[in-house]
Amino acid sequence: MRLGAVVAVLAWLLLVSGYDLRERRLPNPLTLTGAGVILVAAAGAGRGGGGG
Repeated sequence: MRLGAVVAVLAWLLLVSGYDLRERRLPNPLTLTGAGVILVAAAGAGRGGGGG
């Protein structure tokens, strides 16, 4: 699971970086999707819980 998440994040980073270098902007669908996936993965890993 963890290796799959790392591979997915690295692939997303490469995709977003390549797009940014070509177009000089970040597309909302890639940015928002990536942010959502990272938040869900963090919650599933027991991170990002309450501060108490």
